Amino acid sequence: MEESHRLASFDHDILFGSAGQILANYLDQHPEKNPVLIADENTLKYCWPMLLSSNERLNQAKIIQIKSGEENKNIEGCKEVWESLVNLKISRNDIIINLGGGVVTDLGGFVASTFKRGVPFIQIPTSLLAMVDASIGGKVGVDFVGLKNVIGSFSTPELVIIDVHFLKSLPELQMKCGFAEVLKHGAILDNAYWQEATKSSCLDLEHIKSLVFRSVELKNRLVLTDFEDVKDRKKLNFGHTIGHAIETHYLNSSTVLLHGEAVAIGMIAEAWIGKETGITSEACFKRLTKTVLKTYKIPNIGRETHDALLEIMRNDKKNMGSTINFTFLKEMGVSVINQTASEIQIREALNFLNTIATG
Repeated sequence: MEESHRLASFDHDILFGSAGQILANYLDQHPEKNPVLIADENTLKYCWPMLLSSNERLNQAKIIQIKSGEENKNIEGCKEVWESLVNLKISRNDIIINLGGGVVTDLGGFVASTFKRGVPFIQIPTSLLAMVDASIGGKVGVDFVGLKNVIGSFSTPELVIIDVHFLKSLPELQMKCGFAEVLKHGAILDNAYWQEATKSSCLDLEHIKSLVFRSVELKNRLVLTDFEDVKDRKKLNFGHTIGHAIETHYLNSSTVLLHGEAVAIGMIAEAWIGKETGITSEACFKRLTKTVLKTYKIPNIGRETHDALLEIMRNDKKNMGSTINFTFLKEMGVSVINQTASEIQIREALNFLNTIATG
């Protein structure tokens, strides 16, 4: 499969098709650049072999393996990669290839953007979440002191290469994780896309493949008009204010939630607040909640955790001053940014989640 689609993004292109062929073409056009791979143990085993035969130069690529999992997306992980780049004598004339899910593209992109004031990098997302969200838009960064992506920057890659064939290697949980962002794009921007996304299960691989291009197109549209996330790009934050807090709080507990699972829960909670404040229609709230509950379990979030969750929200990078910032839905496909809620309303939303808890 050769390149089938191209989207122009902010200072780079997003290419859809055979990752091996697109990468081979890039290396042929840039013979001076030596490839450096950053991958985790899973993508090194299941995805890297799919690329090796496409260009003989990839067989000489220098490889840096990082540990998978959000708990490893931190400054310590960066230090290990920076040290490897020093030991491998990587220069600004080389090209870093980030092959993996959101952890790899976030951390790898941040490391590349800061090493020697910037080494060019290519993002090759291998998870659904990374394809439709993490690798799109030029945000790179890591977690710090228990806060999601609080250390980072805007840094555009040379290319983003999206090859849906990688989705074959994903376990069920990872497909669910990415599907939350697909649903979010429909909920905030496009009712017709929401309807299309919800026609089948997130485990229907061919159906999911058919959704990826439109999901990227929707997010990219916001990126092009608001790269630095000060206006309409904030619509993408729907579900993330409460979702990030839940994900962060449970990161080191026995109830670990992946990013997409937490965002799905956050979307219900934030739609509930929107309904209570008169912004989100009752029909929209019910529609979203019913759909999310078909795929995602809602954990029991005890009242004893509410103070900790609120403290995380107060430190959210999206906030304006001391006000916790939200994006709310109006109707399906229509959203509004820079909304606020009181701490009482947020606690009530967390209490509502417990009334629909499923496990």
